Amino acid sequence: MTDIITSTSLYGTLEEFAKRGGYVAGTGGAGSLHSLTEALLAKLGASSSSPVAVYSYNGVDNLSMNQLMMAICLERGNQLELQTVELMEKMTDTTGRLKRLARLEEMVLEAQEAGTSLDLSAKVEVSGESPSKTVKEVLDENGITIQFSGEQGRSPLSGYQMYGSDISDAAMNTNIAMLNQLYATSVDTETRECCFWMLWGGGSWMLSFSGDVVVDASTVTHSVNGLDKSLAQILEFLEAEAGVDVKWGREYASSVSSADMEQLLTDIEAKMDSLNTVSQEDMIDLQALVNKRDQTYTLLSNASKLMSNLSLSIVNNL
Repeated sequence: MTDIITSTSLYGTLEEFAKRGGYVAGTGGAGSLHSLTEALLAKLGASSSSPVAVYSYNGVDNLSMNQLMMAICLERGNQLELQTVELMEKMTDTTGRLKRLARLEEMVLEAQEAGTSLDLSAKVEVSGESPSKTVKEVLDENGITIQFSGEQGRSPLSGYQMYGSDISDAAMNTNIAMLNQLYATSVDTETRECCFWMLWGGGSWMLSFSGDVVVDASTVTHSVNGLDKSLAQILEFLEAEAGVDVKWGREYASSVSSADMEQLLTDIEAKMDSLNTVSQEDMIDLQALVNKRDQTYTLLSNASKLMSNLSLSIVNNL
């Protein structure tokens, strides 16, 4: 903690300051604390009529040294309390993830034993948790990617992602007759331009995507006849207006086959080991924070007691 004492100002005389619980190091200065006996005053070259310094801290003025130390300790204690709460919330989240992964592991083993697939939309039921997360949500929150095997096990996409084959199909095959008819009959300029882009402007260009390439349609643009839209915007418009089949963000794989479960189990166990390590490290950090907090409050208590004794001593000697 730096630059905590922002300013000093004069606060009456030693006698007035001492009666209010203040402490000084000498005439108008700040430094080590002293009990102001007459001998010490003489040694310091000060008297009971000497002016003394007071402190400003976090916008609060006219603080004595006692009040300043209390303010500093209380702020440090508060900061440690906030750090402790944040760490405890993180540990709670980690515990929840571990519980869900443990239940998911049980579900995978049950599916293996029964010889069935694992539904990605199935709920991972954990005691005390509501609402429950799906298998896919649990995998996503832990960064676990399913290693699907075979063309039928394509990984789920998100946002405006599509496979190259879907873009080509939407542009040139399954919807070409519909787009031609819409272009010929529509009187709406935006509809005609979107159809034109798909049929002639972007059609041949989109065929360059191979079937397994994943394309983010929101970042792909191709301007034709002044039309300035992304591929996602054009397909989304045509899907709403003309029923063009657009497949972005849909679940290509709705389940995990028995052939892919062994790898999934390995990934789940590895993630659980990693989270357990993190949890242990967080527990050590939490204990350290609690110790620092307790030390801060002990320091505050001891300093307050010391200041009280010094104040009494000063007043008795004035």
